[in-house]
Amino acid sequence: MLRNINRRAAVVGTTLAALAAFGAGTASAASTQTADMCGFVPGNVCYMTADQPGAANLIPGGEPRTFSPAVDITSISNGTGNTQYCVSADVNFSIGPGQEIDLPHNTVMSMTTVSIDTVCPT
Repeated sequence: MLRNINRRAAVVGTTLAALAAFGAGTASAASTQTADMCGFVPGNVCYMTADQPGAANLIPGGEPRTFSPAVDITSISNGTGNTQYCVSADVNFSIGPGQEIDLPHNTVMSMTTVSIDTVCPT
């Protein structure tokens, strides 16, 4: 996780430097920094999509989500304290409480809540 934070900090620093070089305002730089660091939002699942880079999306903990059409999710974090999700995607996976996953553009169809330690279909 520390490696992800360091990598994100480097990306944010590079982005801020590029914005400064092109004369972008500090408000734009601040919103970019926040968006690149979705991280854990207590009680929620946070995800970012390829078609809206920098936009953090929240799902209240315990709620399932179906995407129609499917979305290309690049990062997801589970800030819930007790909810595990099975994610139906190009490559299915589960994400438990306190986990964060960076995805190489995985098309997600749905996220379903399941009991902790449930083995999700692959």
